[in-house]
Amino acid sequence: MSERRACAVIAADRTTIRYRSIRPDDSDLRDRLRGLAQQRRRFGYRRLFTLDAKQVDYRWRKARDLAGAAGLHFHDLRHEGLSRMAEKGLTIGELAEQSGHRTAQVLLRYVNAKVSEVSEVSRKLG
Repeated sequence: MSERRACAVIAADRTTIRYRSIRPDDSDLRDRLRGLAQQRRRFGYRRLFTLDAKQVDYRWRKARDLAGAAGLHFHDLRHEGLSRMAEKGLTIGELAEQSGHRTAQVLLRYVNAKVSEVSEVSRKLG
């Protein structure tokens, strides 16, 4: 569903649903993490975690195969999580904040909302 159509369904102005981050300043936390990374050197690199992409991929495939979900991809979890949050009634802005998407158009690619659910949200918004 396109951003334009989704906004028409819920009777929202497209310019009002753009994502704007409201995260608090985390510079102190970043400084602490840099300090920890300096202490934990591995293979000449500063790392907090020692899992590389190959290890993550191996562990994901092993868990997926043990679960009997051979066709499941790691990125599918993002779709599922956002769709479930939408079913629970989170707004587009709240979903965008959780996922880090800047526009509703990109966000709606990940959310598999049913037409009946979108209609219900539209009805609630008036």
